[in-house]
Amino acid sequence: AVVGWLDRPGSVVRLSLSAGPDAGGMVRSVADDALVTRTGIERSLRRLLAGRAAEELILGEPSSGAGGPEESDLAKATLLATRAVTSLGLGGTQPLVWRGEPTAASMSQMLALQPAIAKEVHGMLAEAHQRAREMLEEHRPALVRVARALLERETVEGEELAALITPPDVLDDGPPKAKDAPR
Repeated sequence: AVVGWLDRPGSVVRLSLSAGPDAGGMVRSVADDALVTRTGIERSLRRLLAGRAAEELILGEPSSGAGGPEESDLAKATLLATRAVTSLGLGGTQPLVWRGEPTAASMSQMLALQPAIAKEVHGMLAEAHQRAREMLEEHRPALVRVARALLERETVEGEELAALITPPDVLDDGPPKAKDAPR
């Protein structure tokens, strides 16, 4: 949620610690633009891998909640990166060729049979994960405030999340006003 908010302020509308059985939590966001760009994909990958990065920073290692079935953030990120390379023409190193629309069922075979695609997908995921981790390290106090709020209440709504990420005491209102100047 912190990375999603930093990338697109106002985009996170709800954060919940428990989204159901066996779930590690849920972030509900305003949908990204309908037209997908490479920048938008990178932003989505960072958001999807930020939970794993947060676990590494707070817990010291990722948990099984950072991966898992095809509904997991890791599976969604892998599918999105694979789509970027194989069907959207938004990869960086592969030739501009449509290779079909990957599905969760076909993706693992596609990546196993085409190591160059797998390497590019891995690179996109690794870069997004690293950037998410850097963003969270840079905003660690906000991450800790959000984590504490979730432990206390289990759910944080958008306006409260905004206040936790950017508390009023750190907002920059510009240069001091004349009445604030020392006399």
